[in-house]
Amino acid sequence: MSQPYLGGQPLTGLAPGAAAQALGAHLRRTDAAIMSRSSHLYAMISSDDPFQYLGGLAAAARSAGKAAPLALYASQLQDTSEATTETAQRSIAREMQSRYLHPGWLQAQQAEGYAGTLQVLKAVQYAWGWQSVAPDTVRPDHWQSFYEVLVEDRHRLGLPQWLRSHPQAYAQALERLVQAQRHGHWQPDTATRRALARLYDELTTNTPLTAELPAVRRWIEDALNAATTPAPAAKGLAIAGPAALPPPAAMSAPGILLQRQADEPAVASTTQPAAEQLLRVLLLLLMAALVGGGAAWQACQQRHTTF
Repeated sequence: MSQPYLGGQPLTGLAPGAAAQALGAHLRRTDAAIMSRSSHLYAMISSDDPFQYLGGLAAAARSAGKAAPLALYASQLQDTSEATTETAQRSIAREMQSRYLHPGWLQAQQAEGYAGTLQVLKAVQYAWGWQSVAPDTVRPDHWQSFYEVLVEDRHRLGLPQWLRSHPQAYAQALERLVQAQRHGHWQPDTATRRALARLYDELTTNTPLTAELPAVRRWIEDALNAATTPAPAAKGLAIAGPAALPPPAAMSAPGILLQRQADEPAVASTTQPAAEQLLRVLLLLLMAALVGGGAAWQACQQRHTTF
């Protein structure tokens, strides 16, 4: 909070910038920072405090010239008899799966109407906050999962329809997905980028954002233009039809040369009759065995009757 201390006592009257220099010197030789959690309600992404303070220390250490990333940890003190400490990455990953990507949490937000959409937006916003100050705390699959859950409706909860009823909150959440892709934290495929661009453009056309990021708008326009621009023809080849292509001998064909082989003779016509003959023989033998067995049984019955 910009207040330097020495020996537990606050220092006053320092020259401008002296406190920042002292903090930087301290962070450059610091190995790790730890934050304690004693509540099940407030977690790593439920508010902006964790990424501002714990994540902010990582950003400050990096800005001060620390070579290795500052290791970040969360001490879980909800149950004092089983206190544990884990990395910030692991804590965030578990929170993603148990809250913001979990159908139970999402259904609870739907029940809250507009207030629920703000909680969904905050989850995406605060994940972006962590990504910005401590890039290794949020994984690419988290952004992919946000897209699959909020746009593709992976849980089949009707989330896109619900979020569309509050387009500005929905558009702001999608804006963070665009930012994650722009900054290289997430590399979705072409179809995903186009679908994301179309949905964002639709939402902001009907209800424009009051503080839209110009870089995001340029990304949207580029993605939409790429979706409508036909692929260029190969250099030196006409596109009128197959007749305009050069003969195969003139084309470069690296790799294995495929040559047509003579068709193998059909074997079904020779093997099938043999199989049918074998089946008939087996049936005749079975019938003969049945007839013979019946005759033997009758003879045995006659002998018993005579005695």
